[in-house]
Order: sequence, then C-alpha cells, then structure tokens
Amino acid sequence: MKVAGYARVVPGSSADALAHQQAVIERFVHEKGYELVGHFAEIASADVPLGPGRQELARALESLPPQSGLVVVRLNRLSGQKRLLERIFQACQSRQIEIIAVAGPSDPRGVASSFEVTAMPGQPGAGDD
Repeated sequence: MKVAGYARVVPGSSADALAHQQAVIERFVHEKGYELVGHFAEIASADVPLGPGRQELARALESLPPQSGLVVVRLNRLSGQKRLLERIFQACQSRQIEIIAVAGPSDPRGVASSFEVTAMPGQPGAGDD
C-alpha cells in the first residue's frame, strides 16, 4: 500500500520532535512493508482544523491516490479534539484514504472524548510535542 507520513508538533516544540515522529513513522512503514511516497510535517496547534492552517496535512491528502494510507504516530497528531478528528477522518474516507496510527486507536470511534485523543499513555512517540 502507498502511504504518506504526517507529523505535527505544537508551536514552541523542538525541531527534534518532528524528526522523532518521522523516524517512528519510517520504522513502522518499513516493518509493515508499505511504500512511503512522502513525508509531510508542520507546526500547528492541535485545534486548527483542516484548511489554510493545516497546509501540510492538506498537501499530504492531496498527494495520495485512493486506496492509500496516511500514517501518523498517534491520532492526536491529526487533532487533539474529537470533533475535528472526525472531520479529518470524513475527508479521508471521502477520498478512500485510510488513516493508520502507529500507536493507540486508528479510528476516532475508538476514542470516547477529546481527552482520550491526547492522553494515550505508554505509546510510542510519547513526548512528541
């Protein structure tokens, strides 16, 4: 499967945080045998919706053909808010793009609240903000 990697950190994070997420994604993609077709990374708050404030996420989705995937370390790299996360999932579903999380749930239906999006203890990539 063709996949793109997407990393996001909050403003004020170290440059190493993005590099760490990208390394985690690369290892995961290699282990799964996926074809990595691009890396996308940005600095943005977790509550910024898909659109002008999330240009790299939009570019990642536009670059992927149907039946491909978007790999993130955890769902909270897409959004820290459940309702925004669900909107991003809907945008992906409409384009037939699967969201693949390295750790934690890979579907917002597995997340009961916004708190659970951001609080997934003991998962790879902890401290990736």
